[in-house]
Amino acid sequence: MTSTTVPPSADAAAAGCPFHAAPPVAPNGCPVSDRAAAFDPFEAPYQADPAEALRWARAEEPIFYAPSLGYWVVARYDDMKAIFRDQILFSPSIALEKITPPPPEAAEILARWGYAMDRTMVNEDEPAHMERRRLLLESFAPEALAKHEAIIRRLTREAMDRLIEKGEADLVAEMFWEIPLVVALHFLGVHEDDISLLKAYCVAHTLNTWGRPTREQQLAVADQVGRFWSAANAILDAMMEKPDGEGWMYFSIRKHFERPDVVPLSYLRSMMMAILAAAHETTSNATANAFRLLLSDRAAW
Repeated sequence: MTSTTVPPSADAAAAGCPFHAAPPVAPNGCPVSDRAAAFDPFEAPYQADPAEALRWARAEEPIFYAPSLGYWVVARYDDMKAIFRDQILFSPSIALEKITPPPPEAAEILARWGYAMDRTMVNEDEPAHMERRRLLLESFAPEALAKHEAIIRRLTREAMDRLIEKGEADLVAEMFWEIPLVVALHFLGVHEDDISLLKAYCVAHTLNTWGRPTREQQLAVADQVGRFWSAANAILDAMMEKPDGEGWMYFSIRKHFERPDVVPLSYLRSMMMAILAAAHETTSNATANAFRLLLSDRAAW
């Protein structure tokens, strides 16, 4: 006696076939490809080499839905640029939403620290965004940024001298991690006294927002983020008492006194914390990725 196995139809799978799970679909009803369904930025391939891990997407599926994240992934530069430039069709409002939803206990810990993170320049829609941006953009002009070149060169030379004397280097730990934070503090006008503490807080803030921490980690991270909020606002309060200093936060404080309707105190408090983390993490990781790419191409040395 012989038997023939008949492949189940898509309708059977969708109807709840006990032997075949229904294929995943995106929120708009489009089917999700096998590669898109398997994509996980927290796994080794993407962590080790993001560009290589998304090579297939750039070639075959430049925009896909990742069920593991609950987000659409955009893999091509031109598409990303088009999205960022289209404030009507696309909104940045969820840019700082946590990828891993926190347990209620984490929210309670944050509340004990008075944590009150509000909209910042990276996750606010128009018309508020452009009005604030115009008012606060002066410090980001090329001629204003050129003033920071001397300290960047000095810090880099000092780091290189230490590495040359050792004869070997962990570039991330000994150069790419600290220099961007020191430069960010210099740009903001914040003293470097608590740099080691601020580094720990920046890591906690990043893990809290874009990481995949366990429940126990989330509770520990919530306490760190609360402490970060408290420390950042203590720095801001001290700066507001003497607002004539050098740096972007001092500049923003003065704009707050001039135009509190456009730059309210809640905005200053949120930006004080957000920009410490953003200016540090993005530059450190981008620099590490750039050097990894350079070091893997011997002909480019």
